[in-house]
Amino acid sequence: MKVPYFFILALGLFVLSSCVNEDEGKGNDDASETVDLTVTFKGTFGDDPLQMYEGEYAYEDNTNIRLQLFQFYVSNLYLESLEKSAPDSMPLIDIELVSFLDMISMEDAQRGVEITIPDVPVGTYNELYMGLGVSPDYNATQPGDYTPPHPLDDHYWSWARGYVFAKVEGNVDYDRDGTYDEKLTFHLGENDYYRTLHIEEPIVIGPSNTSLTFTVDLERVLKDGTGDHVDFRQVTQDHTNDLDLVRFMMDNLQAAVKLEQ
Repeated sequence: MKVPYFFILALGLFVLSSCVNEDEGKGNDDASETVDLTVTFKGTFGDDPLQMYEGEYAYEDNTNIRLQLFQFYVSNLYLESLEKSAPDSMPLIDIELVSFLDMISMEDAQRGVEITIPDVPVGTYNELYMGLGVSPDYNATQPGDYTPPHPLDDHYWSWARGYVFAKVEGNVDYDRDGTYDEKLTFHLGENDYYRTLHIEEPIVIGPSNTSLTFTVDLERVLKDGTGDHVDFRQVTQDHTNDLDLVRFMMDNLQAAVKLEQ
């Protein structure tokens, strides 16, 4: 049986159209390509990796310190882009507790705290924003509002004060004789001391760039770079009672977080 010429022609056009549509579909997939992004926080003390318990660090006034805990909340971490291929605003972290509690070995300290963010659109982002502490809307909640495990199911003061934004705990050796004489405890919070870090520089996210790494220098949290510092001979603990001290340390935390590129 002979097949009519017009039928063969129509069939050919249909196959060609299907191939074109398939290729167009692939192009759209590429335009909306995503990657899993790893956000890493690496603690340091000056130029040294930050180790809990094991690390011994020279400090001001001829003292040494050892750390047992350093942690802080990150709120509303997001990227902004001017590119058409990427969203105007890309949220990465809503609320998360960055804790160096388990950074005991050198390997742990060098690896840092890793948080994986799935399905981040590829592209070049122009700005990054990150809150340090618990944002006011979350600070108005309480642990009972969440099902554990959740970043906000602990580290809470009261309905009047909210969450502890940051904690620094350790011990001080006053004369560097190997005896750690005094416990250090600093718990910082309250809405007035919530800080926002703003970084304005190109940040490329793509198949060969699937990570963001921040260093957090605890020495810079304790010292402002001009000679002023937390004097452990004068104060060894505070639970957001000395508001000048809280302001000093939270301002310093904002300066201590750096994006590695």
